[in-house]
Amino acid sequence: MSRRFPDYSLPFSEFYKDKQDLLFKKLLNSGISNKTAGDVISSGYYMLEESGLVYDSFYAPMWLMTGQFRFNDFLEILENRKTIKSVEKKISTVHSTEEILDILRSDPHSNYCLDQGSLSYRGQTNEYFTKRLIPNPSLKNKEGQERLIIPGIYRKYSEDFQARIMDERPQEIFNTYLADDLIYYGMESPLILQERNYKKYGIHTISDLGDFPEPENQEFYKRWIQIKVQGNAYPDIAIISQHYGFHTYGLDITFDPKVAAFFASHKFVLKSNGKADYYPVEKGKHTGVIYCFYFRAPQITRTKDIIQSIPAFDYIKPVRPIKQSCALPFFLPDRLNEANQFIFHIFKLHPDFDNSDLPSKNYLFPNMNEDKFYKAVIDVKKNNDVWSDFVEYDF
Repeated sequence: MSRRFPDYSLPFSEFYKDKQDLLFKKLLNSGISNKTAGDVISSGYYMLEESGLVYDSFYAPMWLMTGQFRFNDFLEILENRKTIKSVEKKISTVHSTEEILDILRSDPHSNYCLDQGSLSYRGQTNEYFTKRLIPNPSLKNKEGQERLIIPGIYRKYSEDFQARIMDERPQEIFNTYLADDLIYYGMESPLILQERNYKKYGIHTISDLGDFPEPENQEFYKRWIQIKVQGNAYPDIAIISQHYGFHTYGLDITFDPKVAAFFASHKFVLKSNGKADYYPVEKGKHTGVIYCFYFRAPQITRTKDIIQSIPAFDYIKPVRPIKQSCALPFFLPDRLNEANQFIFHIFKLHPDFDNSDLPSKNYLFPNMNEDKFYKAVIDVKKNNDVWSDFVEYDF
């Protein structure tokens, strides 16, 4: 489910400012009060003059009445002359993952989607909501709240989600020299290699290393090409960033309901020694939720999107994303909460949910003997503060 930033001729923030100014003026000209028009803008709505449509920057724009609105419809909604029925989500309370599959199998449509590998899952110990001044009429609940299912990079904006579209996009750490100690892990220092090559070959560029016969030059060139040059074209770098310490535009989902159930029934705890652990929620106290998604535009399927290998780091193979049977769809600032539009079924854990058949934390988070990437980051973290957000597990 790869998504790219729109090809705007203006920087992201300027694009939205222009389009929100357009909507603001059109609302005022249509008799909407200054305060209400301001509430619309601060809630993240904007307008494209060429389409005449109002868009909600929380959601995918292709869906009428959730992501986009005809201006006159939007006007009538603001003036309480038009009511939109909220999209109803199927909700079931379950005692086990077996019950989840039984429920999905009992319906012909969901059974078909299950067989096609089109259903994916996300587990959380709690649900999260936001309340905008002007909520989405189709996706708000009775309290005017909207369910939040957002990538970690947006959590810092929880007090003001509008700020996300005014910020610059973060630079990918693997494109900078700060990640060199991990990219070239196990090799000589790039400076030593550079000095030796200069003495032997004279002035040269990194791209010349591919023509040098020495194994260390070939290996350096291979890593440079895969990670520094081609990294943004493939999901490998985002997968690594997401699973080993950096917030990205990716949302962790899995094709295995048992993996989702683990994260819904186990709490992440950062201990006093700076290391982390997962502890099972006590029997009778479960409040977790498992979202079942049916992503349709573009479609996410187990056959196409499950992470089975990460070629960019084949010299220190990361295995955690593979163990978790995951995929990583990306949701960019103009659709940060798009996953909410694709909820197929919500499974709430019964207080006495049975987690006895779930994968263990040791399986889902392999130790450094099995996960070479995990070991490498632990090693480089000792001398490089850029990896300070990397979590080491205490099990």
